Amino acid sequence: LLNCPVQPIYMCSTSFANVPFIIPFPWVSALKEMASHSASRYLKKLPVAGFLPAKVILTPSTSNRHLAMELARYAKTNRAILIFANTRATKSFNPLRLGGFAETLISVSHVPVVLLNSKAICSTKISSVLFPTDFSVESKRALTLLKPIVKNLGAKIFVFNQTPFFRISKEDLIQYLPGEIAQYEKLKKTVINERLYSAELFMKHLKKGNIESVYVTENQNKPVQEQAVDFARKNKVNLIALTTSGGPLSQAILGGISRDVILQAPCPVLVMNNKNNKK
Repeated sequence: LLNCPVQPIYMCSTSFANVPFIIPFPWVSALKEMASHSASRYLKKLPVAGFLPAKVILTPSTSNRHLAMELARYAKTNRAILIFANTRATKSFNPLRLGGFAETLISVSHVPVVLLNSKAICSTKISSVLFPTDFSVESKRALTLLKPIVKNLGAKIFVFNQTPFFRISKEDLIQYLPGEIAQYEKLKKTVINERLYSAELFMKHLKKGNIESVYVTENQNKPVQEQAVDFARKNKVNLIALTTSGGPLSQAILGGISRDVILQAPCPVLVMNNKNNKK
């Protein structure tokens, strides 16, 4: 889809090679060659072609966190434009619900990461991208990173925003705070206008890059991650793009919104770490 070479990476731990075995294993010294052969054999079974030869990265640790950090380091050194990975986690209430590998990869990678949950469906052509945003500075920076990717795909962007309001009905206002109805409506209108103004700036930014975009705003009636996933599912979006500002030390508190979207999304999710790409 991106018209660029793809290199499979095989992460392999050498930790067991340091164990003083009673019976020597002659293939321990040829571990890298064996791993390369195994990776090549696996790739031949896939219904796709055109991959670069698999790269075997040997690491001294079996830790998923360490493996992820090594992969992120390799991607940055070799100027990769994307990292593709998957997460096997399925429970959103688990505090480590993306698993050590995916969680660490998102937190430390300077390269945008595309994650797939176990139920995500990949399309042969990405024609639409959903970009949930709060119009923050971090979100604008992420949009700048996203532009060349979307342009190369020839896709359009749905700029998605949830307008937050107190869940209070006019009936309740009339009964309990009758004098505040006008103020509430004024505040509501102000918030909507501010969001619309910010959206127009985002749309102009995309238009300059010759990227088709559609602004979508929904009033808050459920958590934003659920509304975003619902929109993606109903509109058959092919890719969801998110931004996070998490670093290595904030891995444990990676935003719940990002985590839930990744786990529930019906399609791949592109995660851009603003902290690691900040200039």
